Amino acid sequence: MLSAILFLVGVAHAILYLRTRPRKNLPPGPKPLPILGNIRDMPDGTTPEYQHWIKFKDLYGPISHVSILGQSLIILHDRDAANAILEKTSTKTSGRPQFVFGNEMCGYNQILSFKPYGKQLKQHRKLVHQQLGTKTAASRFRDVQDVESRRLLLRILETPEKLSTHIKTRVPVLPHRQSLADFPFQRSKRYNSEDDIRLQPRAAQTGSTSALDRADDA
Repeated sequence: MLSAILFLVGVAHAILYLRTRPRKNLPPGPKPLPILGNIRDMPDGTTPEYQHWIKFKDLYGPISHVSILGQSLIILHDRDAANAILEKTSTKTSGRPQFVFGNEMCGYNQILSFKPYGKQLKQHRKLVHQQLGTKTAASRFRDVQDVESRRLLLRILETPEKLSTHIKTRVPVLPHRQSLADFPFQRSKRYNSEDDIRLQPRAAQTGSTSALDRADDA
């Protein structure tokens, strides 16, 4: 039994060592510890991160590398280096980390920001740009955003002790009502009312929520 445990420990140690050992094709960086990597070289929270990493630029140049428990991190300290890597060679460097549990098992890879770089990501990004990427497109949602932001602020003003509740209940409403803004008959019903758009600034002074109630009941 003991020999089996020692064998498994040895195998695990070998795997971790192979994953954490320095690779020849990586940028320069501080020498890592076995298994732990460069955990001692990470920001300690006492100084701003940019001040911590700027020291690496002085030591290793515009691009440096650290590893944490086998996970490699490439740090770009220079605008020219960032442009050369992330713009000119974007087809090779635009990938995102893929996590089996989160992305594949929980389905997070269907979220735009988690999608791997490829044809599907480009198509989805194009669709998002068509809806939100220009001032004209985004202007369709101004009425909705104005109403919902006023509602949220008025509720916070009246009951500030329920700040967390207001954020949880009002903020998620915005994306849903933005989708309704695409339909003129629903948009006119909910948001074209003078009271709803202005929400009567004096309501914040008098404590009246009649405009809010009428908008919610619409």
